[in-house]
Amino acid sequence: MRFDATQLLREPAGTHTDIELDLGHQRLSDDLSVNAVKGRLTLWRTEKEVLVRGTLFVDIDLECGRCLSPTPTTLRLEVEERFRPASESTPQDEQVFPIDADKEIDLRPALQDLTVLSVPMHIVCRPDCAGLCPGCGQDLNKGSCDCETEDIDPRLIALKALIE
Repeated sequence: MRFDATQLLREPAGTHTDIELDLGHQRLSDDLSVNAVKGRLTLWRTEKEVLVRGTLFVDIDLECGRCLSPTPTTLRLEVEERFRPASESTPQDEQVFPIDADKEIDLRPALQDLTVLSVPMHIVCRPDCAGLCPGCGQDLNKGSCDCETEDIDPRLIALKALIE
C-alpha cells in the first residue's frame, strides 16, 4: 500500500492524480488484517504536502457479539489524510503522516487508524441471532441445549428458598 509520490512532489500545487485500488488481503498491523480494499483515491499536491482524499471499502471479518461466529463486514472509509516529507518539520498538534526518504506514501498506518475507528460497536451475524447459552456455551443458532432456563433475579433467590 505504498505509492510513489516522486513525480507529484515535482509538480506545482494544485496538481492531482487519481488511483483506483482493488487489493486482496492486506495486513495493516500485527493484529489487524483485512480481506480486501477497494475504492478510489485522489492525491493532491499542496504547497508543503500531499493530501489524500477518497472513499475506500474494506472487507473484514468481525466477530458476532452474540454467538462469536465470524461475520464478514464491509466498512466504508472516508479518507482525508495529509502526508508531508519526513525532512520537513510538523507541529505537534497536527496529524500528518510522513513521506519517506524514497518519496513514497505508505497508506497502511492511516488505513489502520480509519479501519479501527470505523468498526461498529455491536456486530451481529444476523438480526435474529440467538447467541450462546450462558450456562454451557452451546450456540443456540445450531440447536437448543439441555440447560434449565430459570430466569430468577439473584436478589430474589432468598424468597425462592421460602417457597420451597
